[in-house]
Amino acid sequence: MTYRHKLVNWDEAIAKLDSAKRVLLPPGCGEPQGLIRAIVERADRFQGLELMGGLLLTDYPFLDKQYARNFHFVTTHIMPPVRKALEQGRAEFLSVRYSDIPRYFSRKGPRPADAILIQVSPPDEKGRFSLGPSTSYPLPVARQAPLVIAQVNPKCPRTMGESFLEPEKIDCLVEFEEDLVPYESPPVGDVERKIAEHILPLIPKTGTIQIGIGNVPEALLECLPVGLDLNIAGMAVDYMADLVEKGVVTGEFRSIELMGTKKLFEFCHDNPRVQMQSSTEGHNPLWLKNIPGFVSINSAVEVDFAGQVNSESIGTRQLSSVGGQYDFVEAAHWSKGGFSVFAFPATSGPEGQYSRIVPRLSHGAFVTTPRYMVRYVVTEYGIADLWGKTTRERADALIGIAHPKFQQELENEFKRMFG
Repeated sequence: MTYRHKLVNWDEAIAKLDSAKRVLLPPGCGEPQGLIRAIVERADRFQGLELMGGLLLTDYPFLDKQYARNFHFVTTHIMPPVRKALEQGRAEFLSVRYSDIPRYFSRKGPRPADAILIQVSPPDEKGRFSLGPSTSYPLPVARQAPLVIAQVNPKCPRTMGESFLEPEKIDCLVEFEEDLVPYESPPVGDVERKIAEHILPLIPKTGTIQIGIGNVPEALLECLPVGLDLNIAGMAVDYMADLVEKGVVTGEFRSIELMGTKKLFEFCHDNPRVQMQSSTEGHNPLWLKNIPGFVSINSAVEVDFAGQVNSESIGTRQLSSVGGQYDFVEAAHWSKGGFSVFAFPATSGPEGQYSRIVPRLSHGAFVTTPRYMVRYVVTEYGIADLWGKTTRERADALIGIAHPKFQQELENEFKRMFG
C-alpha cells in the first residue's frame, strides 16, 4: 500500500483499537499527543483498555478519574501525575531495566504489545519514517508489533542512525502537525555547581559520558571546559548542542532519547553527528562496555553506609524507576578506563531536613544499584571513592561527604554499628 492509501482520519485510526488490546505509548518528547488525545476523546469505545508506557511529559489525560472504567495504565516509570492513580489502583508499576523493555513488550515477551502508537517525521526520499526524538523501545517494538499507528508530524525531526521504520511496518497514518512536547532544562543552583566542580576532575580528556536528566547533570554539562574530546551516550538535552559548538563534544551523540526543546530538535534534524539507537543496543551493557572510557553519571535518593543506592523510592513509595541506571553502571564497571558516579545534594526536603547519606536505606526502600557496583559518590561536600574499601571504610568515607549538620549523628551510628 502507498502512503496515500494508508492515510486515515482520527476516527478510522482509533477504530482499529479495541478493549482487548494492549497499546504501547512512546516516552518523552516522542509522545504522539494527537493520537493520545484522540483515544481519550473516544473513551466511551473502551472498557479497560490497557495502555502501557513510561516517562511521559504531558499530564497523562487518560488517568483522569472520569476514565477509570475506560483505561488501565501499566508504566515502567513513575511521574507525579501517575502517583495518585497508582495509589487508587488505576495504574500499575512494572519494574524493568531499560535495556529489557523491548523484550517485555515484544510478541514473545511477558506483556506483548498488540498495538503501538508512534510519532514520525514525514518520509525521506526512500519512503522511510524516522521516529525522531524517541527510538529507545518504540523502534524495536514497532518493527514487530501486530498493529502500528503513526502520527506524521512535520515538526518531528528526522534523526539519523537506528531511527527509521520501513513504510510496510506501518498499518495506518494520520497527518497532524503540532509542537513536540518539550523537556525544559531544570534550574541550576550553587549546590549543583559545587557538585559539578567535584565531578569535573574525574572526567577523562577523551571518552564517552552518559548523563541522566536533572539539575546536577545540567550543571556538569555547563562547566565542561574547552579542550576535552568527548562523545555522548544515552539521553541528549539542549545544552549538548552547545558543547558541540564549543568543541567539547567532538564525536558522535549516541542517543536513545532527545529530551529537550526546539533548539535540540533543530540541531538533530538530518544531523549525521547524532546517531539514534534502540535501547537493545544503546542501553545494553554488553555493547556499551566495549566503549573505552565510558563514564556513567546518575543521581540517587539515598545511599547507605554499605554503598547501596536507592534511586527510585521513599520507603515503598515508588518515585521513579530503575530506568537505565543499572545498565549504564554495569557498562561503566566493565569499560576499560570507565567508572560510575552517583551525584546528588547531601540533603533532601524543603529545608534540607533529611540526610541522603544514611546508615541504612529507608524501611522498604528498593536497591537500584547494589553496593558492589558503586564507585564514586559525590555531594557538594566532596567525593567518596568506594572502590576496594571495606564496609567500615565505606561508611567512614560516606560520612565525610554528608552535610555537616548530620555528621555527628551519622558518626554516632557508625560507632554503634562498628564499635
